[in-house]
Amino acid sequence: MAEVNPAITTEEAKILRSFRSYGVKAHEMLFFNGSSGKGQSAGFNKAMQSMLDRGFVVRDQRHREAYSLSDSGYQAAQSLGKQAKPTKASA
Repeated sequence: MAEVNPAITTEEAKILRSFRSYGVKAHEMLFFNGSSGKGQSAGFNKAMQSMLDRGFVVRDQRHREAYSLSDSGYQAAQSLGKQAKPTKASA
């Protein structure tokens, strides 16, 4: 089986771990409360956009702060800890 994606950044890994910690499977939704101002780092939007672009997550059409994992995103979330540490995001 091929490696899911060797270039997952530290911030992307944090987001994927959030999905995993809540037991979210592929095509299930998770809400990220950005308006509360806590729990999200400065790089959250950049990391989430990167994962949207690569097809790891899908933004819900009705709920702006809700995302679901694609099949490849679910595989990436499950593979965390089974591969080398994530890379630092480049500034």
